[in-house]
Amino acid sequence: MSYVFRLKPSVWSAKREATQSVEPRVGRHYSSCDDGWEATVSLAMTKQERETFLADLHVGIISIPEEGRGPLTVPIWYSYEPGGELRVVTARTSRKAQLLQHAGRFSVCVQTETPPYKYVSVEGPVVAIEPADLERDRRPLAYRYLGAQRGDRYIEKTRGEPGHVGNVLVRMLPERWLTVDYTKAP
Repeated sequence: MSYVFRLKPSVWSAKREATQSVEPRVGRHYSSCDDGWEATVSLAMTKQERETFLADLHVGIISIPEEGRGPLTVPIWYSYEPGGELRVVTARTSRKAQLLQHAGRFSVCVQTETPPYKYVSVEGPVVAIEPADLERDRRPLAYRYLGAQRGDRYIEKTRGEPGHVGNVLVRMLPERWLTVDYTKAP
């Protein structure tokens, strides 16, 4: 997404334009029809910015295609290391796990909740669905979102619950990225 700003004496006007570029672009040229300068500023994040943002702590929204109806779209805890795979833990028998197995790909969107807003949306194939390990997968996610003390309490309280027995780790390799960073708007 980019915006074109036209400068006239003491007047700014903005026209929203779509862009396929994921790298920020800033350009300036003289517009013969407007008697002023025009600058194009992309609000897209750089590769480093988007990967860092996705790796930061956010509740993600996962979206999984479902035949004959709209996608399943629910909040999730996830982990991501820049350049790596996005990792999600879910119950093996859950609707989410069944749809992930069938679809073979999914999307996740993360965002800031206060202005100036930012978001990253990634989409890609499921590269593995495997049994989740308590110490490798579940506890690190609980610590990431709740801290060590509350994370340990969460693990202990949910250890025997049906929704947490037989969890699977779903790994996705991000292929497509959509990003916006409104801090880049003039």
